[in-house]
Amino acid sequence: MAFTALSTLVVASCGGNTNVSRASRCSEQITLSLAPGVDRTDRVMKDVSRNADVQLEYLRSASPTLHVFALTTHTSDPGCSDALTRLRQDRHVRFAELDRRRSYLDSVR
Repeated sequence: MAFTALSTLVVASCGGNTNVSRASRCSEQITLSLAPGVDRTDRVMKDVSRNADVQLEYLRSASPTLHVFALTTHTSDPGCSDALTRLRQDRHVRFAELDRRRSYLDSVR
């Protein structure tokens, strides 16, 4: 009887924890350009990730100064707007934006 009461209490106490669903987490592909004179090294990217409280996974370079990363966070941030704002505030970052496919018509506008 005591075991049943205790297990009910344990299960009920676990119900109060709120987990961030995967759907509301930040998970996007971004383009990132580093500030002039800053090279993409492991140390620099670890500093940028830590300062912005994000995870950056290098995917490829689009040019010598433009890189594509997978950006994720553990917090709720649909569309990664908060994470991108924090990245843009880092002194190592020139710009950071969502990586969207562009067409010829985008460049004409």
